Amino acid sequence: MATAEWETVATRLRKKWLGPSDEQSRLAGLIASGLGEDVPAPVAAALLRAWLRKPLNLPRAQEATDSEIELLRIVAAETGVAFPVGVRDRDILDGWLEAMHAKRATEYLEKWTPARGDVVIIGKSGKTLSYIISSIGISGRLNFRGGPGQRAWPHEILRIIRISDTDHGTAVYRAQQEAAARRSAPEFLGDAQLAALEKWKVQGEPSLAAQVALVAALEKADGGDRQRHERPMQIVLEQHPEILGHLFRGNHGTYVRPQTQVGTPYVADFFIGSQTSLGMRWLLVELERPTAELTLKDGRQASETLRKAVQQIRDWREWLANNLDNAQKSVGQGGLGLPGIRTRPPGLIIIGREATAGGTGVMRSQYAETEDIQIRTYDWLVRAAQTHFPMRLGALDMELEEDWGYGRPDLPF
Repeated sequence: MATAEWETVATRLRKKWLGPSDEQSRLAGLIASGLGEDVPAPVAAALLRAWLRKPLNLPRAQEATDSEIELLRIVAAETGVAFPVGVRDRDILDGWLEAMHAKRATEYLEKWTPARGDVVIIGKSGKTLSYIISSIGISGRLNFRGGPGQRAWPHEILRIIRISDTDHGTAVYRAQQEAAARRSAPEFLGDAQLAALEKWKVQGEPSLAAQVALVAALEKADGGDRQRHERPMQIVLEQHPEILGHLFRGNHGTYVRPQTQVGTPYVADFFIGSQTSLGMRWLLVELERPTAELTLKDGRQASETLRKAVQQIRDWREWLANNLDNAQKSVGQGGLGLPGIRTRPPGLIIIGREATAGGTGVMRSQYAETEDIQIRTYDWLVRAAQTHFPMRLGALDMELEEDWGYGRPDLPF
């Protein structure tokens, strides 16, 4: 029967604690120095080096600091080991620390019997975090999936979900989402991730044909039922994605994703990806009716349609916060294919017409500042499509970076 990985590690660690090795005992006998049978192997090694320091002309011993001795006292209390009084040699102190860590790791490996693929719940800094075990190091430390540096000691485990447990699949999914949220720079993409986005890449500025089609769709959307209001705008922007790409451009590539299923109940109208030297940025786009009002009759409060659009973006962000790994995975891997996306990407709502949007600048500025959601009209979209912007900047980038009315009541529509 094959030996489990944790058993191999525990057996090796146990030898450190149980006493000196045969070689150490023989060497102690040769130099007429006694090693007790209960002296842990790392401590025995340090004692032998101390005894041989003068005959072999080894460097002088370094004295342990008060803080190092206090650390030894704490670890001794945590592991149930009698504090070795009188230790001042740093090498011997380190030997005791190594032995105590080995003892504790052995005990908790035997308690939890962890295996590759198991999900562990770890308590750190007052938080509970989920990880998937990838391997167990020779020190007893558990290594986790999700990139280098993801690891913990077995005594930090609060709960373990084994591959055979019925809730293992759910636990794995949660651990994957948490790992995605912890990645320090997911916006920097590899060649494979960029290649997967290639079919949504848009080139150049909106052509004259695209501009004409946008104006025609806007005229068609005036009047009729809700479907007739919205559908022409969705269709023309899917047929001419460069119109949206012109808003949020990247020097290294711009990508427009239409009708993306964000979780079971949510469908995002568009995601715009902008690849820059600082990595990939994503913008959430929600389309509302060109005939919709931005405010109630009082002219100050957001209309029901606008409030629903804002809530839609909040819902998308909440879903991303709980399913980030799935969102970042490629479509081929069963994900959404939004590599580099964060849990709270900025939002853009396109709603209504300029003629009915007067006096809404303050309200829209509040949404921009508190929710990171920009609100614009379809007339603004038409003008943006007809305008050339320098330095390959997008229309929205130019407004926000150049402060074209941002945060002022006379914000351009």
